Amino acid sequence: MLSYLEAGQGTPVVLVHGNFACKAWWRGLLQDPPDGARLLAPDLPGFGETPAPEGFVPSIPAYAEALRGFLREMGVEEAVLVGHSLGGAVVMEAATEKTRGLVLLNSAPPSGLETPEAYYPILESYRYNREALAQALAAMAPTHRPPWFPELVDCAQRMHPAHYQGNARALAAWRASRAYPGPVLVLYGTLDPIVTRAMAEETKAFFPKGRLMVLEGVGHSLNLEDPARLKAILEDFLKFEGGGPMRFRVGDRASYTQTISEAHVALFVGAVGDTNPLHVDEAYAKRSRFGGRIAQGILVAGLISTVIGTRLPGVGAIYLGQTPRFLKPVRLGDTITATAVVKAVREREKGGYVLTLDTFCENQEGERVLEGEATVLYEEPTGPRP
Repeated sequence: MLSYLEAGQGTPVVLVHGNFACKAWWRGLLQDPPDGARLLAPDLPGFGETPAPEGFVPSIPAYAEALRGFLREMGVEEAVLVGHSLGGAVVMEAATEKTRGLVLLNSAPPSGLETPEAYYPILESYRYNREALAQALAAMAPTHRPPWFPELVDCAQRMHPAHYQGNARALAAWRASRAYPGPVLVLYGTLDPIVTRAMAEETKAFFPKGRLMVLEGVGHSLNLEDPARLKAILEDFLKFEGGGPMRFRVGDRASYTQTISEAHVALFVGAVGDTNPLHVDEAYAKRSRFGGRIAQGILVAGLISTVIGTRLPGVGAIYLGQTPRFLKPVRLGDTITATAVVKAVREREKGGYVLTLDTFCENQEGERVLEGEATVLYEEPTGPRP
């Protein structure tokens, strides 16, 4: 089991560190997690507090297999994977059909990352020369280093001895063999002395749903230099993209609650012209089987549309069908909670998904007043997002 740090609640997001690093490189983000995210930051084998197994040889496939084992053990195989530097190669290799999305932070490109042979003795010297190692790590975060930076230097120097040269050789030997088909966000800090803009462009082009975000005034390590900015980027990714092929799952649900008021009924009458006295004439309604005014059934059903259009699946949803069954009257002053639950998901060859949703509304007493089924087309939003 990999040693790890954890913070937050919600969609699992696994943070994978780079070379000469450890889980503490994500401490700034862990201290203030993105809304709706459960962050998990493991130490890869031979880093930080995770020992390397006997006979372990550094390679990107070996690190990826260790990461997949961690995901299985933690029950988060559907996580969004965030990889920094060498960790970017690891998450590219580790991604499966269950992965919700990838965020690659100044990552090694899919064609690997060559280190000139003359640099290998320098890498080896970092085992004994703490000052030189600290200077090298400082260059990876040129705009800001956190107060715990000395701890990061200590962590780097505790790497398994085979890692000092072995990780660079692992990146040079590695090539991504397949392109993960889901959403991929490539982050590139323009002050990076290792990863070039051309490498970032290559990474973006490798993935069918790749997107490049260029970050001016940031170096190799946004997670150290500006964790608040990284938090905002991850929140946006989770909200709009972080689902990929497995974005929607059977059992996913969302709700919206509204107290039905006189104003809601009147505005609905004005919008559609439904002047049925059951809704607008109290004297008439008192003589009816309901004993008083009730809200329009379609007004109540409209709360389900709110769930679908704003929460599940949200922006990008297009209604294809709805079959409401009205079970109980809704009176003015009732508080109604509309809920949608994913019943089935089908990915379209042309892109997007068709979702079948169980839908229902309940009043403040927990009584179901409406139920049915909705069919919804979801397509990735294009252009500016609301």
